[in-house]
Amino acid sequence: MDTNINKIRALNDNFRQKFTGGRVLITRGVAELPIDKQLEIIEKVRNFNDFNKNNDPNGSTTLGLLTLTAQLIFGKLTITMLITNILA
Repeated sequence: MDTNINKIRALNDNFRQKFTGGRVLITRGVAELPIDKQLEIIEKVRNFNDFNKNNDPNGSTTLGLLTLTAQLIFGKLTITMLITNILA
């Protein structure tokens, strides 16, 4: 696997699991859920590791799908810092 993809995956995994090194944003739809459901979603995001070729074709662990009581939750991690500095 490409070295740059490995670096991006490591950054994404660290942020997803620890919520450090970036900013967590929650969509309006999730924010309108009861707080216990919001916390359940956050915990599922932090523990998500079901990446495969269908939901992570380039191996960067950027996208994910969660199911929460018959609701499909789609998430995307976005690195908002300069990729060129990280990958150098």
